[in-house]
Amino acid sequence: MIKKTISRIGEGIRLTCAEDERFKSNTFIVHFISPLTAENKEKAALIAYLLENTNSRHPEMQDFSKRMSQLYGAEITTSNSRLGDLRCTSFTATSIADRYAFDGEILSEELLSELLCCIMSPALENGVFAAENFRLKLQEMVDDISAEINDKRTYSLSRAGRTIFEGEPAGIPLKGDAKTAAALTPEAVYEEYRNMLRRSTIEIYYAAGKTNGKCVDMIKDAFSKLEREPYGKLATLPSPAKEQPAEVSDELDVVQCKMIMAYKFSADIQRAKTTGQLFSILFGRAPFSLLFDNVREKLSLCYYCTSAPQYSKGTVIIESGLEESNIDAARTEIARQLKAVQGGEFTDELLMMSKIYAKTLLTSIEDFPASACDWYFNQFFDGTDISPAERLQQMMDVTREDIIDFAGGLTLDTVYVLKGGKA
Repeated sequence: MIKKTISRIGEGIRLTCAEDERFKSNTFIVHFISPLTAENKEKAALIAYLLENTNSRHPEMQDFSKRMSQLYGAEITTSNSRLGDLRCTSFTATSIADRYAFDGEILSEELLSELLCCIMSPALENGVFAAENFRLKLQEMVDDISAEINDKRTYSLSRAGRTIFEGEPAGIPLKGDAKTAAALTPEAVYEEYRNMLRRSTIEIYYAAGKTNGKCVDMIKDAFSKLEREPYGKLATLPSPAKEQPAEVSDELDVVQCKMIMAYKFSADIQRAKTTGQLFSILFGRAPFSLLFDNVREKLSLCYYCTSAPQYSKGTVIIESGLEESNIDAARTEIARQLKAVQGGEFTDELLMMSKIYAKTLLTSIEDFPASACDWYFNQFFDGTDISPAERLQQMMDVTREDIIDFAGGLTLDTVYVLKGGKA
């Protein structure tokens, strides 16, 4: 059973500690949440690259890697992610639990010290990011942006998103474009980094078999010293459905085409987290779902066909990989399967299987530190505070009529197709 405590340690800064004797690792996660804008997208994205694998103590990546090896193969990683209309820059540090160290080292304190140094004291030169490290990390991000086209699934989702959420922050490319990124300077990005520390909403998570009071004090001491002027309450808004569905297609030299169909709904986020999630499992997320069973298996119209809700944006994304000759037939069949759900043409057995599938997902969340922290973070983002067990009970109470009603509220918004070109 997880023992959870939440404390406010500064303006717009919270610390959540999760303690469970089953946990066999030390896990620290720090999220910086800020608006996603067209003006700052490249600068903000590069920060995650610059603060990974170096800090002022270990300005060389080789030295930093050696230090992590000394901590029994500990890891500190960074990432950029999207929270609806918001950006999240995250830092995750993990090591084995203190009790497994051979010579009594307090790994949690040593790991946290390095993590805080990465965040608060990066490798600098003349008051800005060190030139050589900046050059290497900038090139890494530019290469990542340019290489997105090589992963056709990621590329098609990104391209579709620009149309699905046109005119909204959620439609802005998370890392921007390679040409704009290549022109960034250490001075401009350092200013954005200082802005991140000063203005972001900061959510901190510490999970361990037994939390270390000194680690808690280290976190509070480090973050309470920040000069703060937070943005205030950050929100992401549901995306309104277009009056007429948008039809967009691209052509690339691909064998397997991609089709993205986006449906919008007006249900509130809590209903989406229960009825909407169960609908998605029943409709296309699980290996027994209607889309898998009919579009893929029985009719062989695609290689894969899945559905996933984006709760905060009021959107369900249906994604498929298929041959160009099957695009029209697959689109027709997907629409037919949705109409079947709207008409209640699904079995009680399928609904029960979907609930069992949801139970499998939810009951494992608190078994691991990282997934437990992710759950608590999502609760913060949703403005709720319920356990996976409570969510599961809500889903078990969902009826056929609830699923039918949710499906009936879906409106086709966008169809994006990536076809094979002649290039």
